[in-house]
Amino acid sequence: MTTPAVRKRALFHAVPQGQVRTSDIEVTSEPYDPNAEPLGAGDVLLQLLYVSVDPYIRGRMNVGRASYIAAFELGKPMSSHCVARVARAGPAASLPVGALVVGRLQWASFQVWPADQVPLLQRIDPVPEGVPLSYYIGVLGMPGQTAYVGITEIGRPKQGETLYVSAASGAVGLVACQLGKLLGLRVVGSAGSAAKVEHLVSSGAVDAAFDYHQESPASALPRLCPNGIDIYFENVGGETLEAVLPLMNNFGRIIACGMISGYNGESYGIKNLFHVVTKRLTIKGFIVSDHLEKKPEFYEKFTRWVGEGKIKYVEHIVEGFENIPSAFVGLFTGDNFGKAVVKVE
Repeated sequence: MTTPAVRKRALFHAVPQGQVRTSDIEVTSEPYDPNAEPLGAGDVLLQLLYVSVDPYIRGRMNVGRASYIAAFELGKPMSSHCVARVARAGPAASLPVGALVVGRLQWASFQVWPADQVPLLQRIDPVPEGVPLSYYIGVLGMPGQTAYVGITEIGRPKQGETLYVSAASGAVGLVACQLGKLLGLRVVGSAGSAAKVEHLVSSGAVDAAFDYHQESPASALPRLCPNGIDIYFENVGGETLEAVLPLMNNFGRIIACGMISGYNGESYGIKNLFHVVTKRLTIKGFIVSDHLEKKPEFYEKFTRWVGEGKIKYVEHIVEGFENIPSAFVGLFTGDNFGKAVVKVE
């Protein structure tokens, strides 16, 4: 294999004070010869190909604050779901050179995985014809599985019901919308630009959509959901959740997937939670890693649906390892349309 001149890493440099900044992540480069890296008998050396940047990563930058996943360590590489290739393998390694894998990997262009950790990697080759490698950290990975678990396990959809998805043009929201349509729901979405709204409607991902920068949820939702909302796929929180609650139908289900409006430290007090009581609503938060038993079912269905064109995916691909910080920060300023992915080389 060609020996690169450097190994790049993206380190957790500073705890964000409010809005995350690119300077909170430091990209370093150092001379590196992968052929000189010592490997144990069962170890593998991974070369990073694609990096997933996701809103939940912001929570891992809150040092000292309890969350469902441990905070990053200052001065150490950050991590997320990534696609990598086995560049070298020890003589007893369970993965051969050239194998393609997905796992929660460090943001480091080369990294050694010890033998006892290799089983945590998911081998994805051979990749079906026409399926981009990046899909395995998107529609065929954690974001797709998140949408599937949320809609089917918590949403419990019935044909003809109304589903509203906030952040509908994002990595999870876009899949949730299309899954709702496949299951016979009337789907309404919201996004942060006219172009995103136009794509959602013209592609058939939703029946109706609105730009929340141009019209507030409190104004748009009564107009677009005249029969109320049965299922709300919650990605935003704050004023959006407050606007949804009065429109929820009795025994409605709120899928609490994320609340990006508060990820940078802002808080918003919901003033009308009593609707949860009077309408007998179910609000359930979930973490997709608590539902790993659904992964084979998800993977079988979504591989087929993607192949058949029933689920279409949009990616926002940023090229170059050094652009990981800006790609991540862009999640919170609306820069991305679809799944944000960094192509390392």
